[in-house]
Amino acid sequence: MQRGVRKHSLVLLGRENNKSPVPLPPDPVTIREFNETGKGGPKGRPGELRLDLEGPVRSSWNQCAARRFRRHFRRSGLYPEWPKSDIETAFLRHTETIRSHYQKDKGEITTFDLAERSDRAAKRNRLNTVRNNPNPYCITSLLFFVVD
Repeated sequence: MQRGVRKHSLVLLGRENNKSPVPLPPDPVTIREFNETGKGGPKGRPGELRLDLEGPVRSSWNQCAARRFRRHFRRSGLYPEWPKSDIETAFLRHTETIRSHYQKDKGEITTFDLAERSDRAAKRNRLNTVRNNPNPYCITSLLFFVVD
């Protein structure tokens, strides 16, 4: 599912690939007006989706963007069987990556920082996999529980 979310987010954000610049977020006034009135939120058409990359990942703007993303994602016909909430959650999780690319474009973080974040996330995922699926025949999972 994550691969589909990544590919589809490129389409909606109007990016050619993950090296293309991330579109600028909407200005804070627009986001504030949306938060107060619920009107004028993110658009879900290809090339027009904008994310609140300066605020929290689960801001009301980004949650609305996730709903718009989900609708377009399911209408594409490529992924009709996935649950709605899973698609939105996967998109909001991917927003962290998009935010990292945006910060890299702005010069706030370096490529090294981006690689380091990716390595930490991969290590965290491996540890969670071992914790959640202990294999009694695997020496690594046995050592993990002894050390822990």
